[in-house]
Amino acid sequence: MTMAWKKLVLALVAAAAVVVVALPRAEAAFLVINHGEHAFETGDVPEDLEGEFPDDAKAGYKCSVFGIFWAYFTIYDCEPVVFWDEGAGFGFNADKRVVKLLEKEYSEDDMQIPFWAHHGRWIVGAGLLGLVGLGVLRRRK
Repeated sequence: MTMAWKKLVLALVAAAAVVVVALPRAEAAFLVINHGEHAFETGDVPEDLEGEFPDDAKAGYKCSVFGIFWAYFTIYDCEPVVFWDEGAGFGFNADKRVVKLLEKEYSEDDMQIPFWAHHGRWIVGAGLLGLVGLGVLRRRK
């Protein structure tokens, strides 16, 4: 089992524990689960690729994500792409030539991940543990 799947299972178990242990009624729970692909900007499109994409195109990494309340517990399977807004979503280009040029210019460390998306998992995790702890204390009384 890969590390990403372990994190996914751990997050699902933690979420289920909160619903089962801490809340008096399961129907009172409200949980937003985020999963799918997300593009993280690294910078401008390299000069060698200018003019090939729309003006609003950015260089970045397209990654698979899993999170709760927009706080990503895991970001995995990242690949360099050029992406742009298409109104209802994003357009991507990950041709071999584009990937080579982007890998020379940017690394995954250059991804601009918003604070909450990157570090919010610790706050959500602490909140989940706190709720589980409260549920355990309530049951002991």
